[in-house]
Amino acid sequence: MSLKSGFLFFKSLHKNQKYNDGELYWPHLLRVGLLLQNTLINNKEGSKKDLEIITLAGFGHDSLEDTNVKIEILKEKFGNQVAEIIFGMTNEEGDAHTKVYV
Repeated sequence: MSLKSGFLFFKSLHKNQKYNDGELYWPHLLRVGLLLQNTLINNKEGSKKDLEIITLAGFGHDSLEDTNVKIEILKEKFGNQVAEIIFGMTNEEGDAHTKVYV
């Protein structure tokens, strides 16, 4: 799956989500994925495949936490590596539980 179609998939999962101030949530997904991508490129880190995997995981980092998508769907669409990275970034207890971030 291309980065563009991967991003569009994750954007569609979050399409109706907004911050409390009314701003759309999905641009955050784009910023995180592009930040990771640019960091890898600027530091000449990883292979082309690594870049794709990490960028897609950045786009999808909130998908298991904030949408109804299941990890099996992510594995099917993006492969085990992307799905496992996303799972590793998932707060399984929800946004109200912030202890895992401290």
